[in-house]
Amino acid sequence: MNTMKILFVEDAIGEQQNFIEVVDDFNQTYNLMVEPDIVEDTWSALGKIDNSYNGVIIDMLLGDDQQGGNKIVRELANLPIKVPVICVTSYPHLIQRDSLIIRERSRDNGSYESDLLLLWERYSAGLTPENATQTYTALIRESEGWWVGWILEVRGVTCQERTRSELLDTLQITLREILEDETLKVSRRTKSESEAVKVSDILEFGVPGASNQTESRFEEVRIDV
Repeated sequence: MNTMKILFVEDAIGEQQNFIEVVDDFNQTYNLMVEPDIVEDTWSALGKIDNSYNGVIIDMLLGDDQQGGNKIVRELANLPIKVPVICVTSYPHLIQRDSLIIRERSRDNGSYESDLLLLWERYSAGLTPENATQTYTALIRESEGWWVGWILEVRGVTCQERTRSELLDTLQITLREILEDETLKVSRRTKSESEAVKVSDILEFGVPGASNQTESRFEEVRIDV
């Protein structure tokens, strides 16, 4: 039986116990296997985040940290997979919108059972650490006999090869290695930062003949990892 691993971040002891009971009932009722990992503060959650979770349920206000939930979502965004997040909070105004968040609700509106059903639906549809993919944008061009390129959304992924096909292969391999290396702190650009870089006339890496070129003369290619 497949196991769905859920990170549950909540500082209220009563809510933690409630969630444990709901998970037990859920597993028995639906003959499924949900494995909860419960933490009660921001820093403990940040220390737990890795590629093993299939979903996250978080409170936004953790102790005195009004940005606790948002910090966790931002850290999740650095993972090479998209982990769905459900926000259960009495302070919806604290939520900073993010594509990872698939549901926002108060404790009085909805239930943990419905949250688990939604996460299981995503999990069973194939959104798991083993097979989830993401699409990135490569900017490439030919320059003085070399093909050069870099990944727009992730800083530091820059490559050059003799042919276009070799460059695309190298970009994909390099990007995958960086994203899968849990010892590295992946530095991602936000959407607005990426757009700003695309219209900039300054390249971030030195390659033959590229110093006076602009991104607007680069070809955009999608890279799946």
